[in-house]
Amino acid sequence: MIERHVTSLELSKKLDALQLKKQTLFVWEWINDQSYGIRFIPHAVIPTEMNGYKWFNAYTSSELLEIIPTFIDTKKDEPFNNFRIRIEKFIVYEEGYFQAFSIKYICDTYDAMTPIERILCSKWDISLSNALAKMILFLDENNLFTGSPK
Repeated sequence: MIERHVTSLELSKKLDALQLKKQTLFVWEWINDQSYGIRFIPHAVIPTEMNGYKWFNAYTSSELLEIIPTFIDTKKDEPFNNFRIRIEKFIVYEEGYFQAFSIKYICDTYDAMTPIERILCSKWDISLSNALAKMILFLDENNLFTGSPK
């Protein structure tokens, strides 16, 4: 099922509003909230509309991993200002067990006086693509990109 491997329609719309790169392999083809689906489009540039349909980029996790920064420098609270990305796969129980993915930015400086991990932000989802998309949206909202994702 391809829906588990690409960003949801809701997150795809939000990512498209950021004007990220337009070279995805899949798009959400949307007429209205009752009529939409995923389509494989092997083109370099995706039009936003065609034949009454609106198209939104449906990013795969590998496409988002090319966009998301490996580290963040918050430029404050030195030496605790550098954070590295950490991606984890874990099990969640919510009316049954299922796998989920967590995207975190962990401080790369260790404080011996307070031996706890300093986490800038953590986002999770049952889809790796959605977890990455949520983190990219958080980084954009908080002006934390270390370079342009566009």
